[in-house]
Amino acid sequence: MSSHWTDRLLPPPLLLSISFLVLFALQFVFVLRFADNDDIVMQTIVSGFWNGEPSAFTVFMNYYLGFGLAVLYDLVPFLDWYTAFFFVIYGLCLYAGLRVLVEAARRRDPPLAAAGGLILFVIILNVQALQFTTLAASAICCAALAYTFGRGRWDGAIALILLPIAFLIRFEAAVLVSLIFLVFLAVSAVLNTTAFPARKAFVGLAGLLILATLAETASNRAMIAADADYVAFNAARGQINDNKNVDLDRITLPPDMTRDELVMLVNFLPDPSSYTAEDLQQVVAQVSQNMIRSLTPERLAGNLYMLVTWAELTGVLILLAGATLCSGSLPRTAPVLMAVGSLFVLLLYVSITAVVKERVVYAGMLAILVCFAIWAGQPHFGRWRSVALLLSYIPLSAALLVEGNQKTLEAAQLQATFEAGTKLVDAWPGKIIPYRGHYEMEGQRVHWGRSLYLPDNLALSAWFAGHPDNPAYRGLSDLLDPGTVMFLKNDAGREVRNAILSELEHRTGRRITEDMVARNETAMLLRFVPEG
Repeated sequence: MSSHWTDRLLPPPLLLSISFLVLFALQFVFVLRFADNDDIVMQTIVSGFWNGEPSAFTVFMNYYLGFGLAVLYDLVPFLDWYTAFFFVIYGLCLYAGLRVLVEAARRRDPPLAAAGGLILFVIILNVQALQFTTLAASAICCAALAYTFGRGRWDGAIALILLPIAFLIRFEAAVLVSLIFLVFLAVSAVLNTTAFPARKAFVGLAGLLILATLAETASNRAMIAADADYVAFNAARGQINDNKNVDLDRITLPPDMTRDELVMLVNFLPDPSSYTAEDLQQVVAQVSQNMIRSLTPERLAGNLYMLVTWAELTGVLILLAGATLCSGSLPRTAPVLMAVGSLFVLLLYVSITAVVKERVVYAGMLAILVCFAIWAGQPHFGRWRSVALLLSYIPLSAALLVEGNQKTLEAAQLQATFEAGTKLVDAWPGKIIPYRGHYEMEGQRVHWGRSLYLPDNLALSAWFAGHPDNPAYRGLSDLLDPGTVMFLKNDAGREVRNAILSELEHRTGRRITEDMVARNETAMLLRFVPEG
C-alpha cells in the first residue's frame, strides 16, 4: 500500500528541521527573553554577569539538572547552555505540534487541525518569554502528542526524551499537567473512547510520576547535603513570599527578628545573616496557620471567580460546551469534561496556597488543548458538526491573539526600560544593589554568547540572596558601604524605602538619610548615608 503524501513530503527528519528553523526565525520576529522570578539565575548567566564557576546550584530547582549544565559550561564556556537547552526542548515541542497538523492533513480532519494550530500558538507564546514552568508543561504535553499521533521510531524517541526532561525542568508543573492527563486517560479507559490503549498510557504515566517523585526527593536531599542552610533559607522564603493572603501584622515575630526585617524578607531584599533557620520556620508555621484559618467559602468562591475571568479559561469552557453539543452525547465528551474540571480544581488549590500566575494557567490550558486534540482525533463528527465545533474554537483563538499582541508590546517596553536602566548603571563607578525586580533584567534579549551585557558592579539580591555562588550581596548592611547605591524604579513605594531606612538605623544606632545621586526617565540611584 502506498504511503500518504504527507509521509513522502514531510518525513520526520524534515519536520524536525522545519521546527528548529521556525524557532530560529522567531528570534528575528519577536524579542525573545527570559521571564522573571526564579529565572533570575538564568538571566545572570545569559547576560554574562555570572562571574563564578557554574555549579549544581546554578539551577536550584533540580540538583542533577544543574550539575549537568555546570559540566557543559565547563567543557564549552563560550556557549550559553541555558539558551541552547531551552531551544532544543522547544524545538522538539514544535515538532510534536507540527505532527498534529500533518496528521490532521492526512485525515482531512479540520477540528484536529484547529486543536493543533492552537497548541502551536501557545508554544510560540511561551517561547517569547522562556520560563521553567511553561517549558516543563510544553515538554510533557508534546510528549503526549508524539505518543498519540506519532507513527514511527522518531516520534517514540522524542516522547521518551521529553517526558523525563519535563520533571527535571520543573517538577511541580509536570505534576500539574500529569494529573490532568491521568484524569483524562482514566475516564477514556473506563468509557473506551480512544483508539489508542488509554489504560496502558495511564499506567505508564502513573509509573513515571512515581519515579519522578523519587528522583525529586533524591535531588532535594542532594541539595541539602551540599548546603543545608541555603536550602532551608530559600524554602522558607519561598513559602512566605508565595502566600500573598496572609496579613503580616498578625505574625508574632521571633525575639531576634524585627518587623522591618520581615518586610525586607517579603519584599525580596532579605538578609540571610540576620535571622536563623529557627526564626524562619517559626514565621512559616504562622503563615501556614493563617492560611488555613482564612479558607472561608467566600474566599474559595472569590478564587474560583478569579479563575473563570481569565479570557483563555473562558475560551476553554466555551470550547468544551461546543464539543459537548457537537458530539451529540455528554458521555462522549466525559474525558475532556473531567480534564477541564480537574484543571479548575488544581488551579483553585494553587490559588489557595500561592498566587495563580500566568505561566501556571498556560501550563494547565496547554494540557487541556492536548486533551482536546486527542479527543478530536477520534472518529469524525460529520461535516456540519465539524463546522460547529470549529466555531467554538474562535473565542479561545481570539483571546490568544490578544495575549500574543500584549506579549509583543510588553517585550518591547521591557527592553526599552532595561536599556534605560543599563545607561544609569553604567554611569556609576561603585557597586549597585538593584531592589527586587526593578532592574527589569527580563527585558534583555536572549542571545547565545556569554558577553558581558550587565556591568560587573551590579550585586544581585532578590532570589540570589544567600546563594552559595553569589558573594556580591551579603546582606542589607552592604548598602552602607562607601560608594554603594540602590537601584529603584521611579515609582518605588515609600513603605519599602522607609523600612530599609528604619532597619539600617536599628542596626547602626544612627540616623540614616537618603541621597539621590542619579536619576533618569525610568529609575534612580539612592545612597543611604549615616549622619554624624
